[in-house]
Amino acid sequence: MPFEEIKPPKDFIRVHDKGITISTSFIHFFIKNNEQLRVRIFSDEENRLVGLQPSKEGYKLSPHGGGYIITCMSLSNKLEKKEYFPKWSKEHKMLIFSF
Repeated sequence: MPFEEIKPPKDFIRVHDKGITISTSFIHFFIKNNEQLRVRIFSDEENRLVGLQPSKEGYKLSPHGGGYIITCMSLSNKLEKKEYFPKWSKEHKMLIFSF
């Protein structure tokens, strides 16, 4: 049987004890006019959704390992510590994932 390469996921958001990591594949949503933006975070408890919206105000995206980290303990403490796979919503202009 031939070997198959197991590639790491690249389009993910990882929630962990220290915050939320966004993979570098999503950073282009948070750059405007060659300037890195901040992130506004929205939560929809009823539909179990989280939205990350680019903004001039909000949480800072800091380079960390192979991605960018957001320190938002109130959200990371609510969510299960795992990887999520968000989609860009043109309607809401934000990355959205379900939890």
